[in-house]
Amino acid sequence: MKEADYDHWNYPNSGATNSSGFTAFAGGGRGIGLIWGKSIFFDSVPVENQGYWWSTSTSRHQSLLYSLRLDSRGIYGINFNRDHGFSARCVRD
Repeated sequence: MKEADYDHWNYPNSGATNSSGFTAFAGGGRGIGLIWGKSIFFDSVPVENQGYWWSTSTSRHQSLLYSLRLDSRGIYGINFNRDHGFSARCVRD
């Protein structure tokens, strides 16, 4: 899943082979809270440590959110509030 080098991921980028062809880049997201009237932007400091992607909707207010981390070869999925902002990736079957 993950891009297999260190252009967009920090070391160690464990298990990164990109064998799926997805070429996942790391990146942060946007929270629903406000600070001084602005949306909160957050990431795994630094940004090159983790990536997040929306998947299909699971309910009216939630969608499946996938996460990849630099220190793991696994992918994690949780139901998450759609008021937040994360990357979306269109993938063709």
